[in-house]
Amino acid sequence: MSVTTLDESLRVLWEPRLANVADRFRVLEQARHLGLKTAIMFGPLLPGLSDDQESLHAMLQRAAEARIDAVWVDALNPRPRVWPAVSQLLQDRFPDFLPAYRRMLFDPVARGEYLAQLGQRIEHAAERASLQDRVFRCF
Repeated sequence: MSVTTLDESLRVLWEPRLANVADRFRVLEQARHLGLKTAIMFGPLLPGLSDDQESLHAMLQRAAEARIDAVWVDALNPRPRVWPAVSQLLQDRFPDFLPAYRRMLFDPVARGEYLAQLGQRIEHAAERASLQDRVFRCF
């Protein structure tokens, strides 16, 4: 299961055709109740929108409450066909974020710095949620 954000208003913008977050967690909890191993991927995280310390803590705390077995966290990546959709959405809804996203995705130095800082925030959130042994980064 993947979740980009716990914020439903952002989820509707970024993943308009996907199930809401509550339904996704309900499926994971039902699977867990049936004895199945569960995993979730939080990502791609959205710089300035879903990658701050409190958002990460809320995501990992929610995973802990659902007793998820494995948690993967991924950053936004410059994959083919991603940037045109992301840049259009940013232009329409968050135009002030456009330069920072472009820099974070395409400037190797800025990307390295961003990923290092994001990794630290993830580690801190994992510790707060007592999930250190179940959180894995995809970057």
